[in-house]
Amino acid sequence: MRAETLFHANDWPGIYRELSIAFDAAKYAAGQNQRPLLNHYLEACAKNNKWREFKKGVAWAQYLGIKVRFLGQDEPSDDNMRYVFGLMRNGYITW
Repeated sequence: MRAETLFHANDWPGIYRELSIAFDAAKYAAGQNQRPLLNHYLEACAKNNKWREFKKGVAWAQYLGIKVRFLGQDEPSDDNMRYVFGLMRNGYITW
């Protein structure tokens, strides 16, 4: 909820901080319910230029069988992930 408030304030460093905490806390407990959290976390990683964390988030999504926004069923190759990272970093995405 706090991340959503920060989203409306366009505070991407704050959003990343809050979603990182939520992502780590929910990682082994939320299962398939992580989809919205995971996609918001990936967007926050991209907006804050956190490539390594973005890749880890995509790998976790693959492990759980969760589709990543804009990646869909595409293979999570380095090129595909960089393309999605760029879309999320530069695009305006509404929650």
